[in-house]
Amino acid sequence: MKKNVFKMMMLAFVVMSSISFAACGGDDDENGGKPDNNPSWTLYEPFTTLDASPEEVKAYMTEKLPDFKMTEPFGNSNGYSLIYTNEKEDVSIYYSIVLNKLSSVICQYENYSKAKYEFFWSELKKRYALEVMAEQGEAKMCKGIINGKQYLISIATSEDGGQSKFIRIGYNTLPMD
Repeated sequence: MKKNVFKMMMLAFVVMSSISFAACGGDDDENGGKPDNNPSWTLYEPFTTLDASPEEVKAYMTEKLPDFKMTEPFGNSNGYSLIYTNEKEDVSIYYSIVLNKLSSVICQYENYSKAKYEFFWSELKKRYALEVMAEQGEAKMCKGIINGKQYLISIATSEDGGQSKFIRIGYNTLPMD
């Protein structure tokens, strides 16, 4: 049973990491125009109460992250994404809504650099007491605690057809044993 759960989690991680969204543009430079010795990056706290309603997501974003603007929802009534972008910071947050409930969250940070990746990884470990379950290169799948509940938290790098490399952080429920 545990092997099947692990395989299912790996599949979910691969799917979450490989979903490609078009980049919002920006600099193709490896450090994204920010010097590696003086990072001023922000690891944003998305709304992560899974099974919440889309209205709760929207209220959180309006109150806590007002610099993010929602684009037209993508999908249909059975499943769609609420997509928020902060063009100034080159960050997007994708909220996956299935059957009118939040099912997963992905934060995508443009303008990859090794230093930026290391900064985000360090911040994730501090905030969520992460336990690495699987890793390959810069892709890590971890157990973490958010508001007293266990989550599957992943971090990986990806490319959009070779044009731009970015960092993607995913939040999902942890499958039961």
